[in-house]
Amino acid sequence: MFTRLQVERFAPALLAVICMLAWWYWGLDIPDQVAKELLAALLSAAAICAGFLTTAMAILLPMGESAVGHRLRRRGKLPYLYSYLRAAVYSCLALVAVCIVGFFRFTPGFGVSGVMSIVIVGVCAYFIGAMARVIEVIIKILIGMSESPHEE
Repeated sequence: MFTRLQVERFAPALLAVICMLAWWYWGLDIPDQVAKELLAALLSAAAICAGFLTTAMAILLPMGESAVGHRLRRRGKLPYLYSYLRAAVYSCLALVAVCIVGFFRFTPGFGVSGVMSIVIVGVCAYFIGAMARVIEVIIKILIGMSESPHEE
């Protein structure tokens, strides 16, 4: 079966694919009544999360020299932390870009339809998955930092 690390690594992409396929299968569109507000809210959320992640990166990148960083490096997991942070930041930027394009693809009376709405749903799902993954990892690190350095 799958290891916990494999699930952790591929969950955001898998979530995005499942959401996109479900959206396409049911023939859904983003309706006119909520399209502009939804795109604006997603754009704001992505920008705020990008700021949060930038702050988290400034705190976590130098952590490689701490006791927790040494444990993560010894276990071979420090590169995953950096990879997860990078993926989350890029997912924020991708969501911002997709929302901006979505504003131009918005048609009054019809909303955002077709491929564009599928892309928005997919990028949004990846963004949520990547953010959840980073939050879980940061919580694990904080828990690890509260433990004695002699514990393994």
